[in-house]
Amino acid sequence: MSAIKDIRVNKFELKLADTDDPVAEKTCWDPLKSGGANFKTQDMVETKGRIVIKHSVTALVLYSMFLLPGLGIFFIASPTLFIEGESGGGIAMAILGALFIGVSLLMLSSKKHITFDKASGTYFCGKSYNGSKRGDASRQGRLSDIHALQLIRESIRSNNRSYLSYELNLVFHNGERANVMDHGIELEIEASAKQLAAYLDLPLWKASY
Repeated sequence: MSAIKDIRVNKFELKLADTDDPVAEKTCWDPLKSGGANFKTQDMVETKGRIVIKHSVTALVLYSMFLLPGLGIFFIASPTLFIEGESGGGIAMAILGALFIGVSLLMLSSKKHITFDKASGTYFCGKSYNGSKRGDASRQGRLSDIHALQLIRESIRSNNRSYLSYELNLVFHNGERANVMDHGIELEIEASAKQLAAYLDLPLWKASY
């Protein structure tokens, strides 16, 4: 079930090369998320019978590079805020430090950790599945709701350069999708896609351009 099924995609037509699944026909094959990194931002690990998608070491290091300087600037500048007659330089430095901290925390929270647990039959962000909050399928749901996995690419142009980023999406029985991985290393994300497909015993659809 985990073998990749290539689906030929262009803007004029969709050719189902290795599957006659009607869900594939009504599934969107455009990128679900706009933008993406040109490096590996996420890792997939299997532990205690679960598969967990989390930040890669590279991403943690890069995102933290904004946090540590921000904390240093903020705590150095903040005492001057309480000195009478202090110029606006201390305030500006404190704001700069807070900005660095905010950017770092935003990037760290931009890629959510997702756990797939066959024992409970659920997937979820955070520590556990909450059955009372089933509204957002991108954050949690039942494994039985997942119909297939979808692997697609996106061409990104920024600052006079271009690169490819790759998405791994869940496809539900109604053709709707939820993104679970998005980074720039094709072989790595394809290996992760195969691993998750084998774990869930679901077909993996890869867009062929």
